[in-house]
Amino acid sequence: MSSVANLSTRLEILVGGDRVRASEPALREFAIAGRAPMTVLKPRSGEEVAEIVGFATAEKLAVVACGSRSKLELGMPPQRYELALDMTDLRQIAHYDPGDLTVSVDTGMRINELAATLAEKKQFLPLAVPCSATSTVGGAISSGIDSTLRQQYGTARDFLIGAEFVDGTGKHCKSGGRVVKNVTGYDLHKLLIGSLGTLGVITRLNFRTFPLPELRGAHLASFPTIETALNFHISLLKSGLPFSGLELFDSGLSALLAASLNKAGGSPPESLATSGWHVFASFAGSAAVLERITRELQKLAGQAQAAHKETLDFPRTQLINELLREAIEWLR
Repeated sequence: MSSVANLSTRLEILVGGDRVRASEPALREFAIAGRAPMTVLKPRSGEEVAEIVGFATAEKLAVVACGSRSKLELGMPPQRYELALDMTDLRQIAHYDPGDLTVSVDTGMRINELAATLAEKKQFLPLAVPCSATSTVGGAISSGIDSTLRQQYGTARDFLIGAEFVDGTGKHCKSGGRVVKNVTGYDLHKLLIGSLGTLGVITRLNFRTFPLPELRGAHLASFPTIETALNFHISLLKSGLPFSGLELFDSGLSALLAASLNKAGGSPPESLATSGWHVFASFAGSAAVLERITRELQKLAGQAQAAHKETLDFPRTQLINELLREAIEWLR
């Protein structure tokens, strides 16, 4: 195995001196379970990623691809860790066809940046995962963490239609395509979801996008026992109503939600002050759709003998949705 000094020099020749970092502070930023890499590389393209992985394979060096590093501690810690690939400079939208509802984006683009671009065309990607302010698209897919919008839109498996990645030999591979009806690669790209970078270094991802809903709303019901709350939750699942989110939580989490709403300047729903268990159902659509869902929810909550039930306005709906999405982060 190459010495640290010799390794850095050879990598500088490969990708450029401005793309290689080996200072102790830089290496500590990329440590996993206390283990830091020998060198941090910041490739500018998929081709550079392939060159780096090919070099690492020849030199028998272990590589870990990183984005914002918000989920870097997931999974088993690596037994060896020589090279860290900082993928955050691969952040371009390679192709976007609003009419076809498809987008191809580099793996290092932040989710909130992609969301802003899609919103200009009144579209969105239902990839509502924790740490959304910093999370990259590639990190969200590689970590496999479910979106809080999975109830209506499914998980990433349902809207990831293609990918480009570099395998362990340094070969640049493709699976799927840029259109929804595409079988090239036999959905091999879906194996990348939740793989934590162990199957390859993702360089680009293709998604099916969705129209932004016209309106959003939510309903919150409280119950004295977990049995009654679970029965209500099950009845909502069986109702066939198009919920974008459906969550059940106890009074401990409701207190945290109420405190966070107060801190954000929003008044907490009265139901959150009720002890016991709570069922939060969020939904989106036209005014007619929201009216129908609200009416059915109030009816079902009454039949379930909810201790308290209320329909939430948009600001409180939005705040609670954001808090639940970020629950992993703010519950630390």
